[in-house]
Order: sequence, then structure tokens, then C-alpha cells
Amino acid sequence: MARLLQERLPSPGPVLLPAALRSGRAHALAAAAAGVAAAQRAGMAIDVVGSGDRVWLAHHDDGCTLVVDPGTPVGPFEGGLLGVDLHWRCAHELAALTLGVVARRAERAGDLDLALRVVRARMTLPVEHGEVAALRARMN
Repeated sequence: MARLLQERLPSPGPVLLPAALRSGRAHALAAAAAGVAAAQRAGMAIDVVGSGDRVWLAHHDDGCTLVVDPGTPVGPFEGGLLGVDLHWRCAHELAALTLGVVARRAERAGDLDLALRVVRARMTLPVEHGEVAALRARMN
């Protein structure tokens, strides 16, 4: 099971939920956001846990021992088998991770203006930042 953490390639698919719903496939972050929203509307105590830029879904009441990988939904498995410390992620952290993906995709596509605007939007969130200086240096 530890290979689940190491083998997964960067998640393809749209990262923004409207595009993901239209295409029928989603980046793991979009799938996590949709999964949490649906579960919470159904009255389930499901939320996001993560390590670094990876996220999983977990049930609040079981101490996040069982997790589901939203990018590779193979069913629940013991989170401890990942070999990393999992931490609960708030909506701000999930949004920051999502905006980070959008900024990296824009940068790779050569749209540095969009990447900079996305990073600026990300900076309004109460999370750790660091990309603005690097993007400004590339624009000069």
C-alpha cells in the first residue's frame, strides 16, 4: 500500500469543478472537493486529510484511519499504510492547493499573466505562500 503514495503520477483532468463536471473526469483536488461537498450534504462527517500536496478523504469519527484516494478511487484503505503523517486540511488549504495547480498549468502553458493573477488570488488565503517572487522574476 505504501506504493500508493509513491506511484501516483500528477493527477490529470480539470482542476476546476465546473470543467471537471462537464468533462466527466477530474484532477484529484476537484474530486476531493466534490466528494467532501456531496458527503457533507448527505450528513456524513467526511473531510480532507493530506500530506504535502496530496489529499485523501477521511471520516472524522474514525481518526482518519480509513482513507479514500479521490484521484484513484479503489476503495478505503488504512491511512497508516501510506507511511506519512496525515493532517486535516481546511477549505483554505484545499483552495490553495487547487490554485497552485492552476498557476503551475498556466505557467507551463506560457501564460505568466494568468499564473501571476492566480498566485495573487492564492495569497489572499490564510496559508503559506512563496511563488510570487519567482513568477515576477520570470516576467522580467
